[in-house]
Amino acid sequence: MRGDRGRVHAAPLLVWLGVQAAALMLAAFRVPLAAQYPQPGEFQAVRVMLAAQFFALAILFPWMMRTWASALAVLATTWVMLCAAAALSAWTLLDIMPAGTLVTAWIIVFATLGQIRSRRWQLVASAVTCAYIIGGPFMWYLQVEFASASPGSSGFAFGPVFGLISTPRHVPPPDWGLALAGECVALVGVWIARKDLKHGI
Repeated sequence: MRGDRGRVHAAPLLVWLGVQAAALMLAAFRVPLAAQYPQPGEFQAVRVMLAAQFFALAILFPWMMRTWASALAVLATTWVMLCAAAALSAWTLLDIMPAGTLVTAWIIVFATLGQIRSRRWQLVASAVTCAYIIGGPFMWYLQVEFASASPGSSGFAFGPVFGLISTPRHVPPPDWGLALAGECVALVGVWIARKDLKHGI
């Protein structure tokens, strides 16, 4: 395992690139993802890309980020595809810097969680992150559809995806605090998992 730490695993990286390429094509071909979808559809490329990146990271990070080298490869390709989405949306690099920086912060969180070597704790971490990253926007949707009052626009309450899609050019301070809290939780999780492995649990 020690010699594997500097290795970049090709298969997870190819899947990661495929997910982002699919998101880019959805925007490029103006595929309507909702009723009354804003047109022209390619101008939504950054938002579609951010959602795809976060959902894929939450689901696949135990597989994609088994080493820090793989995490760096994921980070590099994240920025490349985000820049491609920005070009399709007619956005400048400065426009995507806030969102891109927040995605980078969350990749560090996922990369830290990826260092967990306990299979049990990997599944726990994956379930929790999926529930928050994917479940947040889903809960917002249910409130919009079935609640009489508006649920508001707090990215803190509905996860980083909702906040980024709402205001990708400006990331609210609570979202930065949430990323920092996520890193602290990830470090604690790694410590607990290593302690369990040490004691043979």
